[in-house]
Amino acid sequence: MRTYHFLNHLEHERIRAAIQRAEKGTSGEIVVYITHKKAPDALATAQEVFKRRYLKRTAKDNTLLIFLSPPSRTFAVVGGQALHDAVGQEWWGKLAGILRTHFRARYYSEGLESAIKFAGEAFRYYFPAKQVDRTGQADIVEE
Repeated sequence: MRTYHFLNHLEHERIRAAIQRAEKGTSGEIVVYITHKKAPDALATAQEVFKRRYLKRTAKDNTLLIFLSPPSRTFAVVGGQALHDAVGQEWWGKLAGILRTHFRARYYSEGLESAIKFAGEAFRYYFPAKQVDRTGQADIVEE
């Protein structure tokens, strides 16, 4: 799918609102990152973006990055070590499955919204807010 077709179907304000709801009451941070470049190895590219954008520098290391490459028709989800340790490998598979199922049906906004809600539930359970820890990054980043 071409990037502009994907972006035309994506409801940015709906996604931003989902991120705000998911982050409320937690110290976790969720970033949706959309690239206009091809990313044949989405996981490796997502890990690079995660490091490059300093998402590992949150105090609790509990950031989630949802990486999307519409030109490659790929996505990946990566997060900080504390998040990974808390939720375990099975959770990551479920999160990816939510995205995959919705994206195959071309329900892009719904897929992101569902995945973000799923992540927010984990954040509220494992990382309830005592003090808000935000890096100041945009919730939806396009490159």
